[in-house]
Amino acid sequence: MEAEASSNRRLLIGDAFYVGAWHVQPRLNLITGPRAAVQVEPRIMEVLVCLAAQPGEVVTRAELHEKVWPGIVVSDKALTRTISVLRKVFGDDPREPRVIATISKTGYRLIAPVSGQVSGDGVQPRAGPAGAALVVRPPASPSRRRTQAYAWGAAVVLCLVSSGLTWLFLSSEPALPVSPALPFTTFAGHEISPQLAPDGRAVVFAWEGASGNNWDIYVKQPGMERPLRLTDHPADDLHPIWSPDGTQIAFIRHEEAACSILVVPVLSGPEQRLAPCRGSTSPGRVRYTFKVAWSPDGKTLAVEEVPSDHEPASLYLLSLETQTRTRLTHPETSLLGDTHPVFAPDGRRLSFIRYRDWGDADLYVVSLPEGEERRITFHHRPMMGHDWTPDGKRLLFSSNRNGVFQLWQVPASGGEPAWVPLLGWNLEAFSMARRGHRLVYENWLYDVNIWRISLREDQASHRHVASSLWDTDPAYASDGRIAFVSNRSGAYEVWMSRPDASEPVQLTRFQGPMVRSPRWSPDGTRLVFEVRRQEHADLYVVDAAGGAAQRVTSDPADEVAPAWSPDGNGLYFGSNRSGAWRIWQMPSDGGPAMPVTVGEGYAPQLSGDGAYVYYARSDGPGIWRVPTGGGEETLVLETLAPGDWGNWSLSDRGLYFVRRTATDVFLAFYDFEARTTQDLRAFEQPPPRFQKGLSLSPDGRWLLHARLDQTQSDLMLVESFR
Repeated sequence: MEAEASSNRRLLIGDAFYVGAWHVQPRLNLITGPRAAVQVEPRIMEVLVCLAAQPGEVVTRAELHEKVWPGIVVSDKALTRTISVLRKVFGDDPREPRVIATISKTGYRLIAPVSGQVSGDGVQPRAGPAGAALVVRPPASPSRRRTQAYAWGAAVVLCLVSSGLTWLFLSSEPALPVSPALPFTTFAGHEISPQLAPDGRAVVFAWEGASGNNWDIYVKQPGMERPLRLTDHPADDLHPIWSPDGTQIAFIRHEEAACSILVVPVLSGPEQRLAPCRGSTSPGRVRYTFKVAWSPDGKTLAVEEVPSDHEPASLYLLSLETQTRTRLTHPETSLLGDTHPVFAPDGRRLSFIRYRDWGDADLYVVSLPEGEERRITFHHRPMMGHDWTPDGKRLLFSSNRNGVFQLWQVPASGGEPAWVPLLGWNLEAFSMARRGHRLVYENWLYDVNIWRISLREDQASHRHVASSLWDTDPAYASDGRIAFVSNRSGAYEVWMSRPDASEPVQLTRFQGPMVRSPRWSPDGTRLVFEVRRQEHADLYVVDAAGGAAQRVTSDPADEVAPAWSPDGNGLYFGSNRSGAWRIWQMPSDGGPAMPVTVGEGYAPQLSGDGAYVYYARSDGPGIWRVPTGGGEETLVLETLAPGDWGNWSLSDRGLYFVRRTATDVFLAFYDFEARTTQDLRAFEQPPPRFQKGLSLSPDGRWLLHARLDQTQSDLMLVESFR
């Protein structure tokens, strides 16, 4: 087992503070100035906090290395680049500094005023621009039909964020846009899938309307508040793209049992059907359905298709003249497949996103017509759209590599991605004009909280564990304490609270890798959870009283969704180490793992007597069980949907689970003895899929579940991006 060194080295950063006119929020890694707000990397914020803790004083390079990179050998370039980023954020000139001064051969000094005063215990409050204060302390020891469908789609975003988060320090300096990002749309509801006209003079996008009932296509020019509506159909129209000459808009129409690619003139004229979509489309997954690209010569569409039920999504070239389709990519059958094609400006290359699973994606480029693929990124993280720069030399993409979805750029030939600071929290679906320098993107806000449902009294559920950010993956301990995952500290970590959700304490300090699925040991002294770094996920254990997290698996495959044996001596988990997802077991303090299931298995829970392992499967619906030592694998419950593999909780009498119908989602109970299912209540807002969602309290009175309480998206425009 190995200790997670970062848990002992990170600064614990408290309240927000001011550096001159800039409002610094360390917990959010956010710096808000007179013109824009910029999200920065955690280490960049740590350097700023170190300087702000000693305002006006010289902080040596050695001190900064020791406090921000303890135990890690890095060159001075890392610190120099960090200071360079801070100067760009503050608009500071190193030759005539107003914020950070360089002390030759020594270090740096924060010369802008800071609203705090340093004492032996940290920075104490003092009067400032907003009465703010900075606190720096050393590490301490821990003690809606459409609306519902869209909420489901937004919940997939939750899954994507929760399934693949990592922090990577910049190896090259980020590029700042020449002009700030400003709001382009501020309508009620959601505006998505923006694309700039080739000349950059207008933006086409999909909007669900103020009522949120139906998605249609709109065009809007900068400076004009009212958009032009291009489609008005009871089906959903999504994912618009411009023709190369800027006179037409192609889009995807999703009807009850059909999907079509249509085109409509920008000014006026009837719609024309170009081709059918081929493959499956799920209602509600509005942001993850088929996307197409139009070649620069106007003769071809790149489309995503599912060749058969047993093959992943692949990309095809569709001739608009002959309607013939030519397969372009051939992903391995074990992958989800290829999506989101975008032609390079020269028309000789096509970029796309390849997904291994929902939380594991990278950017690829394929040459035309040869079909030779080149992998561009190697970060194994979710991606939410991408585009080429007008010169074809760089690719812009949205990824949550730094904790939330932000803009990154990478050379089209490959290389290390560089982060681009822009205004917003979750930035997605970037588009650049083919001529000029305009950039448009989606800016998303989410609020995810943990709700508590009463199982004994007829009373409404209520929000229990809450913040303005993400609180997910709840788990009850035997004494009622609650463990959960939250990014309220700036990165996803394991947290713990009292039964009434008071006194939350942060237990881990990984500051980057995705942390998921914490589960308590039977005696309530330890927690096991998964940590995803780059290619795979491993299991870690942390003491609830504090201390470094210990890694207990090191297989190059994935180990996920763990559970304890009733005696606390064993761990059960899902792993794909044998080539398919199965349930495995191992000693809780580390050691060799043995398979428990022969068939598919995922997300285990153990019966109270330790006789059976109950589990979901990744290849179909239902909950199964198998004896803990292996044996016959039996289907117990058929009605759990595949995406709800984590939305159930085991009791001595039966199973609480999420049951979905075409119109509603229920909390249901399956009785082991009677072999009957009873709907207990309908969810106002159901738990998101694809994560560990339900947890039963030890006294059987309560159930906890994560809930997406609020989501909003608007479009932002950068006038000059270079």
